[in-house]
Amino acid sequence: MVGRIECGPKLKGDYGPADQELLNTLGRQAALSIRNSQLTAELSDRLEELAASRMRLVQADYAARRRLERDLHDGVQQQLVGLLARLGLARNQLRRDHELAGSTLHDAQLDTQRALEAVQELARGIHPAVLTDRGLVEAVRERATRMTVPVEVRTDGVPPGTRFTSDLEGAAYFIVSEALANVLKHAAANRVEVRLKYWDERLMVEVEDDGCGFDVSHARVSGLRGLQDRVETLGGQFELKSQAGSGTVLRTELPTHERTNA
Repeated sequence: MVGRIECGPKLKGDYGPADQELLNTLGRQAALSIRNSQLTAELSDRLEELAASRMRLVQADYAARRRLERDLHDGVQQQLVGLLARLGLARNQLRRDHELAGSTLHDAQLDTQRALEAVQELARGIHPAVLTDRGLVEAVRERATRMTVPVEVRTDGVPPGTRFTSDLEGAAYFIVSEALANVLKHAAANRVEVRLKYWDERLMVEVEDDGCGFDVSHARVSGLRGLQDRVETLGGQFELKSQAGSGTVLRTELPTHERTNA
């Protein structure tokens, strides 16, 4: 009960139909005012949570950029510096010993290949080319092939070649990638199933594993908060189900209004 209207006896006579209608009208208006007050409070809470969610996304993006900078500086940049030094050495060796210079150039070629692979791995983590070129389904299938446990990708209403907006595709791919990464880190699973389903202008992304599971109410799931923030920012819904010994199911629903078939 959120409110109550008490009525005493009339000073003269009994309550008539007009009195009853007046009380009914008063009750409806009071109920509407109470409901509006509740909605205002709910909206205020929702706006505060949305602002906090966006702040967390900004902080996560900043942290991701910092990690990328470190990876570039400590990885690819150092490889390129070493490659330049090796090429300079080969240039000097060409004047004295062509065979030795050839060996050095061969090593430089290997260094170049490793640097290229490092750049490709970084780019794949940021936004894989297959997602841009061929869409969500193919990108998820390609991601599944890089797992060390069997992953089955099932689609319903999302045939190969189906394209959504870039924001939606990026979010859906990020959800799958993070969920699969968590499976490798924590689940000790033997099988994983990724399900993509499109219906009624909504895209469902579901990742289920048969791993060890965990107690959601007691586990630290801060790593999943970024996923939830990203989903809710797009107006979607996020759900995580798991029990110790019973695997884990991560399910999200994302609204979509644009869909094309390539």
